Amino acid sequence: MSERVVFWYGCNAIRHGDIIHSAIALLNVVGVETDVAGGPAYCCGTIKDGNLQAAAGMAARTVEKFNATGRDKVVTWCPSCHRHMGTFMTGISTANFEVAHITEMLHARRHLLAPLLTQRVERKVVLHAHTGFHEVDAYPLVADLLRLIPGLEIVVTDYAAPGHMCSALAPVPAALKDVIRHCVDLTTAHGTDTLVTVFHSCQRLLCGLATTDGIKVVN
Repeated sequence: MSERVVFWYGCNAIRHGDIIHSAIALLNVVGVETDVAGGPAYCCGTIKDGNLQAAAGMAARTVEKFNATGRDKVVTWCPSCHRHMGTFMTGISTANFEVAHITEMLHARRHLLAPLLTQRVERKVVLHAHTGFHEVDAYPLVADLLRLIPGLEIVVTDYAAPGHMCSALAPVPAALKDVIRHCVDLTTAHGTDTLVTVFHSCQRLLCGLATTDGIKVVN
């Protein structure tokens, strides 16, 4: 039985179009039809956190647009959008829909996804994690999904980087540099050259490891 939702991809379409298209494809193959929404017209307001009036206006506009779709569920992709919806946006404007993260949607339908994953991937990978995304316990869900891939060995370590994703550390270059060092050390310690990211900004900020350290970074 199919379900139709709004898939809210946030403001990062230009930099992360490949990830967004893959996310939509995954939702579609497990029976989730998507009305896509994103870009500046659907901003969560977090970029204006220093200006409460501007942020509130953006948040209210986005919630009202989602209400107007008539859909009863909005599926998020960006952790910042997901957090902002729950902690700020719905306090500004009443939401007539529930919110779910894409990892929850795919995990709940993993019995539909598993039979489609037939190509073996003979590779060991380390899962890149952060401490700050408390709204959804996404990393165990992602680990379960990765274990569905034949041949793939997933390494879940005790290390989790601060913040909810790597872009949160960009204003503190020393902190981001420390996270990058940990990523290199973890892949080396576990005898692999592949790091798996969950969130888009982590992918964007870590993918350079392919050039500097020979580490494949895959979202």
